[in-house]
Amino acid sequence: MTTHEITLKDVYDIVLELKQTNARERLDDHETRIRSLERQLVWWSGAAAGIGAIIGTVISFFMKG
Repeated sequence: MTTHEITLKDVYDIVLELKQTNARERLDDHETRIRSLERQLVWWSGAAAGIGAIIGTVISFFMKG
């Protein structure tokens, strides 16, 4: 079994690399895409609930009729 040592300098180098690669811009873009996906999910869930309610009402109407 081999062991690997991670030094504070290794961590610091990675942090600097992330800062230099516009990580904040990528994070903001990711947040925008997640929010868009959430809005679509809520819209489709609402539409499915509405359609389900309409179908239930129609079926109920014909079963009683």
